[in-house]
Amino acid sequence: MPTLAAPPVPGQWGFFPYGLSRRCEAVDRLVAGQEHGGTAPDLSRDPGTVAAEDRDIRLCCVPFGDAAGTPAYSQCVKRLLGYRQTNSPGGESSSMAIDTVAPDAASPVRPLPESPATAPPPRVELVLDPQPAAPLAVGVIGYGYWGPNVVRNFAEVPGSQVVAVSDMRQERLDQVAARYPAVRTTTDGRALIQDPAIDAVVIMTPVSTHYELALAALQANKHVLVAKPIATSSSQAARLVEEAARRKRILMVDHTFVYTGAVRRIKELVDSGSLGRLYYYDSVRVNLGLFQHDVNVLWDLAVHDLSIMDYVLGQQPRAVAATGAAHIPGQPVNMAYLTCFFDNNLIAHHHVNWMAPVKVRRTLVSGSRQMIVYDDLEPSEKIKVYDRGITLTSGPERVYEALIGYRTGDMWAPQISLTEGLRLEAQHFLDCIQRGCPPLSDGEAGLRVVRILEAATHSLTLSGQPVELATEPVTALTADPTSVVPNVVAQAAVAQGSG
Repeated sequence: MPTLAAPPVPGQWGFFPYGLSRRCEAVDRLVAGQEHGGTAPDLSRDPGTVAAEDRDIRLCCVPFGDAAGTPAYSQCVKRLLGYRQTNSPGGESSSMAIDTVAPDAASPVRPLPESPATAPPPRVELVLDPQPAAPLAVGVIGYGYWGPNVVRNFAEVPGSQVVAVSDMRQERLDQVAARYPAVRTTTDGRALIQDPAIDAVVIMTPVSTHYELALAALQANKHVLVAKPIATSSSQAARLVEEAARRKRILMVDHTFVYTGAVRRIKELVDSGSLGRLYYYDSVRVNLGLFQHDVNVLWDLAVHDLSIMDYVLGQQPRAVAATGAAHIPGQPVNMAYLTCFFDNNLIAHHHVNWMAPVKVRRTLVSGSRQMIVYDDLEPSEKIKVYDRGITLTSGPERVYEALIGYRTGDMWAPQISLTEGLRLEAQHFLDCIQRGCPPLSDGEAGLRVVRILEAATHSLTLSGQPVELATEPVTALTADPTSVVPNVVAQAAVAQGSG
């Protein structure tokens, strides 16, 4: 049985984070006695009191924020902590262990008798639970364009098992059965949601179905990963956020790009300040098709760039303006230009189009010191950083006139991880369920993106007039999820009529 001997510090205890992720690496420092001046916390007291005072124990044993001393804490103790401390004064041995009893019973800690001064320091053995955690049972609803990639990643990522897939088209389910014979298939998504054997539900269906399916899954006490956008209105999105929080379930939105190496590298560069003061964010996402019938081009294509912008900039615009046109009778707006206005004179612009002869996926982020060009279609050098810009100088005799100079420096392409973003997203989803931590692309992130799309769609009906962004708290938006700013389809129809 694997053991880990602690350094020779009398009275020291070690903690092993079974089944948890790197968040509990601080425990290693606890084993080394670095967090408590060379001695570990006194566990002769009630462990709930210790957890309330000690950050490392609290991170490991109260991942869902449960109060120390509750049954959830006791269950965590059962899973995480196994102790056997041996001491051999005069050839005898004594031991100490943590009992797995209810928190209202006697103190689960049995103190060791004091050792003679001449006894050697105690040796701590950390015992691993020999039983591995069961894989998370995942059900996937929707096996259309993106669904096959989702099923593949969750089938391959460690710690998960795809047990069921639902789609309304039998030919797609036949593909699932041929590739994954052990996976159950059904045309009834509701039956999949109600299956007690399923722990998490992944929803990859048309936008108009996201809210109802995600809400049903949360109400069935399932963890949820839903395609973007999370819903068709901010009221619906806020209702999902509130339901997930109330039931202590993970709600995650499929903002896949924020898990790619390129976007994460851009985020690092922006946060480090190497770009200087940010001037503008400009993106182009155009291609020929595919026309959607339930949403306009903003909700279909711009949602990708808005999720990236939300992650990279880390701030919300105060107003948006959008213009566009619907060139096909009876179809939603197929090309649009969206402008987002931020504080400090920062501006963002997004161009999206279903009727372009070529496919373009390019983003520019400009600062006072450096500029970034991000081309997602590049096979290797997706990010290029340019040490270029302008300089402003003025002499004392012309205090009102600035001389503009141009700085041309080097270009470099930083190394980035080429790991599939969806693979990292699937692993992150599992980690968040295990740890009880909010995902990077949680429901709040999905709500922020929907608020922008909602305001942009409203601006379309006003021929591009700027619309201020709503900033109401979540609780103010959840009174009636059906009474929203006119929904996506209705506003798209109005925009068509005005175009």
